[in-house]
Amino acid sequence: MHFSKPLKGELCGNGAVEMDGRPLVEIGKTVQTEDGAKGWVVQETAEEKAIYNWREGNFSQADHDLSILWRNTTTHEDLLVNLKKELQDRGGKIKLSNFKELDAFVTESIDRPENQKILLHDLCRTSGVNLLRAFNTMQQWVRSGQPPLKYFVPYSYHVLRVNTLFHVGLQSGLISTRPTNKVDLEYLYYFPFCNIFTSNDNLHLNLAPLLIREDQYFIKGSELKEDLKNINKYLSEQSEEEKDRFKKSPPILESSFTFQRFKEFYNYPDGWQWKQGASEKLTAEALEMMKKFEKAADGEDIKLKNGDEGTFLRELHMLGKMTHVFVEVVRGS
Repeated sequence: MHFSKPLKGELCGNGAVEMDGRPLVEIGKTVQTEDGAKGWVVQETAEEKAIYNWREGNFSQADHDLSILWRNTTTHEDLLVNLKKELQDRGGKIKLSNFKELDAFVTESIDRPENQKILLHDLCRTSGVNLLRAFNTMQQWVRSGQPPLKYFVPYSYHVLRVNTLFHVGLQSGLISTRPTNKVDLEYLYYFPFCNIFTSNDNLHLNLAPLLIREDQYFIKGSELKEDLKNINKYLSEQSEEEKDRFKKSPPILESSFTFQRFKEFYNYPDGWQWKQGASEKLTAEALEMMKKFEKAADGEDIKLKNGDEGTFLRELHMLGKMTHVFVEVVRGS
């Protein structure tokens, strides 16, 4: 889902966007199985379909036009140079010596109580919220006691913070005018919707530590690559039987970042799911359930009534030619 949708939805009064590491997906439709189970189908996005086609060498004229636009956007050397000059002409060059000072300057600026109203108004304007909805949002903010934006519209505040860090960093000279920086910035809009973020990009290396949650991890791409190389090296020295043990999970290496995150997020290797394999009966039941979900996904779109809850989510991914993976997430009772 493009970041602009949850941003605009939050500013239109649809409720605060949850930022707990779970990715946002766009629901295609709500469906129901023959035995009454209700759930959602997540369709492939246009971007995903284009990537799959590109990987197979299928390029349409629109794709070629898009690639030309992309190259022009990411190689337009004057774009950020001109933006930096405009910012400095407007407010002068801000003297900051490091990213810690940038963080403090931006936080103090956008958290000032007297700035909250104008910032909320500007967020509505730049996000394309129509005047009536913007007025209702402003009224709701007033009725709520004019709370700080980071509590009232937390995701909008995050986007505001990312943009302000970038622009002030550009204005102060801490962030370079490299043409691709503006494109790379968009990755940070999705930062709240993951638990682990990895990159070798300098913009990310400098800004990610300023945006990270307490329960979130950022690891340099080269460090993750080294960790995976160490795992591979360890496994290459083991017996075939030992290698088979770790086909679906990492070897137990206390110094490994990958192992430690499996341990933290999946209770590995102590959780019951790692200690017992699925019985033939359980496997058969799961396959039967997946067939029901797959059949339901081709059915009509239904509306959930108040109080109804979905019990499954189905998402389709294509890995290669004629290869599809159905992701079924089932919520237990």
